[in-house]
Order: sequence, then structure tokens, then C-alpha cells
Amino acid sequence: MAGYVASIPLEPYHPSDGTPPEQGIAAFARALERVDLAWALVGALICLPVLRSVLQLFADASGFGPRVVRRRGVCEVASAD
Repeated sequence: MAGYVASIPLEPYHPSDGTPPEQGIAAFARALERVDLAWALVGALICLPVLRSVLQLFADASGFGPRVVRRRGVCEVASAD
């Protein structure tokens, strides 16, 4: 069986206030706005343009970005004879 390539995209945040969807660190920051006032302030800080870009860069470099999964072989299940 030939291998296949699957992509795992970033999960977007779809706000209910009519603003456009966010992805990545911005989606995480928007979700923090819904927890309580302290986390909303943290989310607002993360949404600052320069800080958001730097945090997204660090997250992508650390492996939290979109991923490509490659399957190399077929797993065989041992039968109980």
C-alpha cells in the first residue's frame, strides 16, 4: 500500500460577535477573552500586533504550527492463533 500525506491545519476561532475568524496565537488570545477579566487582559496583550507576530513566530518554530503527517508503512495486527 502506498503512503499518503495528510495535513493537520490550525483550528480557527469563530467569534460570535461578527468579526472575522482568527487562527494561531490570535485564536488562542480571542478564546482567552471569554474566560474572565484577568485572562481577557492577557488575551488583549497577546493581540497587540507586534507581540502577536513574535509569539506566532515562536509557536511555529516550536512545532505548534500546521503539521504534515506522512504515513510510511502499514501496521500489521498480530493474530491470536
